[in-house]
Amino acid sequence: MAAQTGFESPTLNVGRTPSRGQTAHRYRIAGLNLTVDQPLPRLESFPDDRSVAKPSANHETPGHHDNAQSPVTAPWRRSSRGLVGRRVRDVVVRGDADRMAVELEDLGSFAIELPDRLRYPARMSADELTEALCGPLLPLVLSQHDVYCLHAAALRHRTGLTLLLGASGAGKTTLSRALADAGAELWADDTVAVRCSAETARCPDHYPQPKWPQWRAALDETDCAITHLVLLHPEASDSGPASQGLSTPTVQTLGATEATLGLIEHTLAGRLFSPEGLRRHLSFAATLAQQTQVLSLSYRQVPAALPAMVACLETLTPWR
Repeated sequence: MAAQTGFESPTLNVGRTPSRGQTAHRYRIAGLNLTVDQPLPRLESFPDDRSVAKPSANHETPGHHDNAQSPVTAPWRRSSRGLVGRRVRDVVVRGDADRMAVELEDLGSFAIELPDRLRYPARMSADELTEALCGPLLPLVLSQHDVYCLHAAALRHRTGLTLLLGASGAGKTTLSRALADAGAELWADDTVAVRCSAETARCPDHYPQPKWPQWRAALDETDCAITHLVLLHPEASDSGPASQGLSTPTVQTLGATEATLGLIEHTLAGRLFSPEGLRRHLSFAATLAQQTQVLSLSYRQVPAALPAMVACLETLTPWR
């Protein structure tokens, strides 16, 4: 079954240097078709005989841009520090209107030549390349097509997807697995790609999940609509016996400004976007906050609070 992405499926050519006669290994991530000059065992191969989704004739994406018509961009530089692969690394991005140079600590330099080529260091292994791609590289490339990657878990229910967003250690994995035990389908456990059409926010198919065996992608070949976004806000807990008691979680609907800022905070590689990319990202976050119900879940981060958190979220949507 062909993936129904509902928007144009661009292709990214990933290679060390231009070369003829190399075997192309094909992968699909969040509606982006990758052709790579070496196999990446952690990623699910995209069979050659599977058709590629065609662009929807009437589809319009808020903030959509055409690289060929982009305004002249002055050289810019961004830096950040975050988890890439198995460790925290420094990341530096330099760019202009036509390309981005990405320096990853201890991994080397990558060149993103807009709109359709990514070059990586000659001696890089398949595992290192996969970790770099699923770190800042693919989020940077996808953002050029108005698809943004959120650090989130996702659960599918009868009417769509509920996303759980939070900082590392906030309890996304623990809560999502508890919700799966309650009847929800665990759709993603680390990263979720999101795009906004004119009317709905959706998750394109196939984004690798590093916490899952073989980094297998989301369970479906079709994209899925988002109904709720839940920002997790754990409260500090004492270590004494009183802190082990049942804590009642609270849920509140966020206003447009607070919701938009929360979504920006949980976007992968968001601090590495170009000045124009930051503007489009703000537009995306504001649109996403309008198209979905954005909630804040506050709770004591103790084991006894988990059943109450599950019960609280079950009131939002039918899992079964």
